[in-house]
Amino acid sequence: MLKRKVEVEMMPQVKTEALTDTDLKLAAEFLERYALEILIAFKDDARCPPWAPPIPGLQGCRRCGWVHGDHYRVTLRRKGTAVTRMADRERYPERKHALSFDFWGSLRDQQAHRRITPFDVLASVADDVNGPTDTMKAIVELGLNPQTVTEYRSAKRIAEFNNRLHRFFAPEERLALSDWRPDEYDS
Repeated sequence: MLKRKVEVEMMPQVKTEALTDTDLKLAAEFLERYALEILIAFKDDARCPPWAPPIPGLQGCRRCGWVHGDHYRVTLRRKGTAVTRMADRERYPERKHALSFDFWGSLRDQQAHRRITPFDVLASVADDVNGPTDTMKAIVELGLNPQTVTEYRSAKRIAEFNNRLHRFFAPEERLALSDWRPDEYDS
């Protein structure tokens, strides 16, 4: 069995008005309190997101025409845990040690050459952590048309992701994330 070494390159941060030291401290305190870590891998723009049509008046991606920022692979994990063998995970199914997902930054961040931070990830997850976990409830809550295949699939993806968040975060963590979400945050 070959072991692959994964290299994560630290990307330089560019300060913007949207993110303050208080915001970064807020995210760090949340991660410390609940013994979580966030790993962020920059993936460039090799893949376009599976949502959102082009926005009139904004120049979109050169490939898909949609408006989106840079692509990242984000992993939320419990501190002190590492990837375990499948046999170990089957023995302890209640222990969700990690959650990985694709994440796209904003167009504004991409234009400012700003990389996402743990604050950006937590602010986004805080919006979804208590969202609908059922496809039909997601359709109703988001005002989507269940007769449209694209909108039905979008609602299904949203419900599946919310289910993953529910399995990863304990009820106490979900409540704290709901309370934590800054009202003034502007993505």
